[in-house]
Amino acid sequence: MNKLNIVIGSILATTIAASNADGAEVAADNKIGVEVGVLFVGHAKHITTKFAPAGGYNENNHTIGLEILQDKDGWAYGGSVSKFDDSFAKSSYWLLATLEYRKTFKHVSASAGIGAGLLKTSYYNGPFATPFIKLRHNGTGLYCKAMVQPFSSNQVDSFAAVTGGISKKF
Repeated sequence: MNKLNIVIGSILATTIAASNADGAEVAADNKIGVEVGVLFVGHAKHITTKFAPAGGYNENNHTIGLEILQDKDGWAYGGSVSKFDDSFAKSSYWLLATLEYRKTFKHVSASAGIGAGLLKTSYYNGPFATPFIKLRHNGTGLYCKAMVQPFSSNQVDSFAAVTGGISKKF
């Protein structure tokens, strides 16, 4: 657990430092904030089934996690850590650093980006990267994030996953 605390602290420090560095370029009264989100929903749809167990894959990936990122339009840095049930219903974890491009409209903000980090599941333990898109309702803070694993490993098929959460701007 000590390593996890260190990593979460590093993500927080990097995100806040990046916010402050970018904030120096804007007027003092227009500082960039930080957005903190709690992930609490996870669902995956497996695209292929070559490696599926007899009962099929677990696609209800019960998820709990924390996401921290810069609160601004344009390029923003962030990161997340999460515990979830993998494709075989085993406890799994991810630690992800993200870079996303965000555009805010009247009530919705939309982002597209890429995340890179570490993944620990019952079938894989190591580095991974994933593209994602995210939609956020600006009034309630509810958001939905879609990720994809477009390739099959030697133990699990390709899939698309959706997580949901709620975030607060600071």
